[in-house]
Amino acid sequence: MKRPLELLISIVHYNTPGILSRCLDALGAEGSGLNMHIVVVDNASHPPLDGAEISARPNVTLIRNTVNAGFGTANNQALRAWDAEAYLVLNPDVIVAPGTLGELLRRLRQSAEVGLIGPRLRFTDGGLQRSCRRLPTLRAVLIRGFLSQESASRFTAIRKYLMEDEVINAPTRVDWMLGSSLLIKRDALRRVGGFDERFFMYYEDVDLCHRINLAGWGVEYHPDVEWIHEYLRQSARPGQWKLRFAHFTSAMRFLLKHRSRRGWCATL
Repeated sequence: MKRPLELLISIVHYNTPGILSRCLDALGAEGSGLNMHIVVVDNASHPPLDGAEISARPNVTLIRNTVNAGFGTANNQALRAWDAEAYLVLNPDVIVAPGTLGELLRRLRQSAEVGLIGPRLRFTDGGLQRSCRRLPTLRAVLIRGFLSQESASRFTAIRKYLMEDEVINAPTRVDWMLGSSLLIKRDALRRVGGFDERFFMYYEDVDLCHRINLAGWGVEYHPDVEWIHEYLRQSARPGQWKLRFAHFTSAMRFLLKHRSRRGWCATL
């Protein structure tokens, strides 16, 4: 009898084949012994991914999109097509440490009230990435939208949003975590219906975590598990004004979508 699928890993790829290979190599050597399957969704890369290289890997399926469908939509393609106990949304620039998938899944199983869990992330130089955060406020969105990262970091609203003054060394409930590595319980994912596809790029992770919280499950940051994030965020680089504008408009979409629950007072 075929074992039920314990873990489905969804990786959305766009124009980063070398980084994707390192990610898949790490998953192949992870060693937890879980019954898992990996789905790579290629979002119309140029040139397209080498299908032969992907198909040569065990338990990996490639989905090719003819257009760039966006991060949330592409992940939903994988999340809705496979039935599994849990789903890991993983960016191709994340390197999973050996044995840690099993550890995260055990934590998710043990915590009936937790619907989503994520690891601590570190940059390639060992520095901590602030991957768990508070919900954005209108003030924080405006500051980050119109100022440089260096200037924005001086504001209390930004430090609070990024949880920069908090030292977290134990599993902790948070508002949301970066969509680069999210392990989601099946019941929680099915309840909220996956990513909101109106967010083409940016803030789909904030929205998903917030809806899981609203549905009665917790979102938990698990610092005992550490993964490496090569972090290819384009919008933070100098001169990327189109991407910064897309980030800002997605943030405003999120605030407008949830304004009736939180109220504009909570967003200042």
